[in-house]
Amino acid sequence: MGLATAAKGLGAPDLTVAGLQVWVHGQPFPGSDEPYDADWLTVTAHCGAAGASVWVRGEVLTASAFDRLARGCDELYERLEGQAWLAADEPGLSVMLAATDRHGHVSMVVEITPDHMAQAHRFEFALDQSYLPQIARQCRALLQRFPNPHPPR
Repeated sequence: MGLATAAKGLGAPDLTVAGLQVWVHGQPFPGSDEPYDADWLTVTAHCGAAGASVWVRGEVLTASAFDRLARGCDELYERLEGQAWLAADEPGLSVMLAATDRHGHVSMVVEITPDHMAQAHRFEFALDQSYLPQIARQCRALLQRFPNPHPPR
């Protein structure tokens, strides 16, 4: 049984933007005294568009990454310039949102792979600023369940 088949039982994603869906299952090291370990999340992520579909599962994102994305989306929405990122130290998934002009157009680039040694997959989506508050809300809802163990000061 492939990951796509297994994903049918995942329920609603915690984060959905264009062709990207991310489900957070838990923390691999709950209660760890080490902030770096406590930050990791076990996720399943999917990105697909125009005949392509890529899945990844594992510890590829952190709570602090979702926190950075929420704050970055807030700033992008306010200023209509700059970038917001969802990425951690592992190469399995990264998402970059960037203002493309001062009129509210935003590009989203998703790089996702289940095997960074042998594969690379890149998806590009055109959004606008109306997506940004919902992305930030989804991230903050997720952080209610899995708080960032070392929030920004």
